[in-house]
Amino acid sequence: MKTTNNLITKIALATLMVISLSPITANSALAGMTDGKIADQLMDSKSRLMRKENQLLRDQDELKRQLDDLKRRNDGNVLASSIDDVSRRLDKNYSDLRQTQIAIRDLSQSLL
Repeated sequence: MKTTNNLITKIALATLMVISLSPITANSALAGMTDGKIADQLMDSKSRLMRKENQLLRDQDELKRQLDDLKRRNDGNVLASSIDDVSRRLDKNYSDLRQTQIAIRDLSQSLL
């Protein structure tokens, strides 16, 4: 439980940091763009990706909790298929999260 609270705290702090720094970096990048419509579309895309990242992080925490719970309750490999299923979902979530973070990074660089 303490580890989960620490993880949630770290996620919240990282999110707040990104949100608080976004106006500073975004405004300087947008000043150099001549077409405001393009800049708005890029900022909308970045916001959408950040919301997706936040949801994936929450999903990842939930999947980790489910996996830990299944491993604790597993008696004689009765829950092996459930453990495998949650593990596969966790792996896919990690892959999606990584791709989303790369997209955010690339979009942020294009705004600079």
